[in-house]
Amino acid sequence: LDEIAGEAREIGAVNTVTISQDGATAGHNTDRIGFRRSFEEQLGAASVRGKTATLVGAGGAGRAVAFALFDLGVDTLLVNDSRPEQAKTLAEALAAHFGPGRAQVAANPEAAISQSAGVVNATPVGMLGVPGNPIPSCAITAKHWVADVIYTPLETECITVARARGARVMGGAGMCVHQAAETFKLFTGIPADTQRLQRTFAIAAAAREKSL
Repeated sequence: LDEIAGEAREIGAVNTVTISQDGATAGHNTDRIGFRRSFEEQLGAASVRGKTATLVGAGGAGRAVAFALFDLGVDTLLVNDSRPEQAKTLAEALAAHFGPGRAQVAANPEAAISQSAGVVNATPVGMLGVPGNPIPSCAITAKHWVADVIYTPLETECITVARARGARVMGGAGMCVHQAAETFKLFTGIPADTQRLQRTFAIAAAAREKSL
């Protein structure tokens, strides 16, 4: 890439590439803004501002979500991953940007969630073909919010269980729509009609769910 946008450089992950008329390439990350806008819309920034949250999954999507949570004002982020080194790398990157102690590795997700206002699943577990729930359900209570970045299926086991336990929930559909809106703007220079995108997504997703 000839250039990497500031947000993508901070995250260390690119998911969108634009090519200018002279052929120059630029890397962007639309997952960060997609998660941030979806969270604001569905759960509200006050749900995480000044509070502790847990992130399960420190891969590319997890990195974008982590930075989005700091954009939203999280005080401390507890990072858990099945690969401890990956969690450590992300926690160190976040600490470098936001200050020592603001991000910590959490070896025990259940203990981390008990200290948190909410938790995000940023792993592929729960996606179609990857069954399961990486969030310990016994840790979820009605005081928590639970977010999932997965949108295939629209409601993962993680979301179903969290709702049953009284938690406020956010699936991955909103993040998908908002990152697509940002991608559309990057490609065309034209702001997307987000409400129209949401309607179109809902129709397509409903048709897809019937076929699963």
